[in-house]
Amino acid sequence: MRSDMLMREFPCFIKIHGNHSHPLGSANALNELRVPSITREMFERYFKQAQHYLMKNNLHEDLVSQPNSAINPSLRAIRYLHDKFMHAEHGGINDKPVMDSILDYARNHPELILKIEMLDRRLCAVLVTSFMQRVHQELREAGEVVFVDASSFVDQSSSVVIPMLCAGPAGAALLAVIFTTSQDEAILTKGFSMVKESLGATAFFWKRIATVFHD
Repeated sequence: MRSDMLMREFPCFIKIHGNHSHPLGSANALNELRVPSITREMFERYFKQAQHYLMKNNLHEDLVSQPNSAINPSLRAIRYLHDKFMHAEHGGINDKPVMDSILDYARNHPELILKIEMLDRRLCAVLVTSFMQRVHQELREAGEVVFVDASSFVDQSSSVVIPMLCAGPAGAALLAVIFTTSQDEAILTKGFSMVKESLGATAFFWKRIATVFHD
């Protein structure tokens, strides 16, 4: 020991023995394990395949004999993984104002129609993609019954996303999307008018107005 060069620099050595006073293979101990990268990547694949993270309720049945958080994470851990995944894929809710996101999307897709107007300091924007324009022009159903879903309220950004849809051969087809900061009659009327103005004569299967609007 005296010939050890480290002894001249350090006054002593401390040896630590990893002796636990509880069994490491118990359920409680296994539940405290961290989620490793291999498990995290597995759940990220679930998220990318659009399988909701609450599928964990079903995983409990399949892995009931696996009280191991490294293999079968808790619901709280999966919510955390899901939040991180969504932030990485789509950005945080406060990263960028809704209107800035819409403008960025429009700049990257110059073929779409985007109209933005203000009504008494309330925002109203209408977005119509090239696909939506074709639906107006080619689907007879676009001029018959139009469904308006005004239930998509984004609390954190105080914005309302209102899709307009009609029936189609493969299911619902989008006709336009209205973004507003209010849901009163005046702003909704303004949004519907902007959709007609954006499409001109081709709006609603060349009728400029649908037969029925259904909420």
